Amino acid sequence: MKKLAIILLGILVLGTSACQKVTEEYYTVPNKTIFAKINSWTTNDGGRTYTATVNMPEINETAYDLDGILVYGTFEDGEDEPIPQVYNGFAYNFAVGVGYIVIKVQSVDLTPFPPPPALPIKMVLLPSEE
Repeated sequence: MKKLAIILLGILVLGTSACQKVTEEYYTVPNKTIFAKINSWTTNDGGRTYTATVNMPEINETAYDLDGILVYGTFEDGEDEPIPQVYNGFAYNFAVGVGYIVIKVQSVDLTPFPPPPALPIKMVLLPSEE
């Protein structure tokens, strides 16, 4: 009986001493956020598609090849909406090149329309671990 009590006590001591406090650590992904406002839209197809180019020297060859790029537009409601986005019958999307981002706007029914209003945008560059 005494041996059983000693064995159980030993298991209890080992079991409780193995417990440790777990601390959750959070890692914030480093990023760079750039704000711009698009005021000048151009069209080459009679007003069916409008484009605007934002110069982005931060997008070099390495960033273009490896990093992630997110673009958000601040529309009439004042909230940042991710692009690509369909808003009030217009499709917004973007294309990325070395040194620039092009924002494109097209009506969903492909009919000509007047130039869009000024669009505040937020671009987030997320570096890769490569």
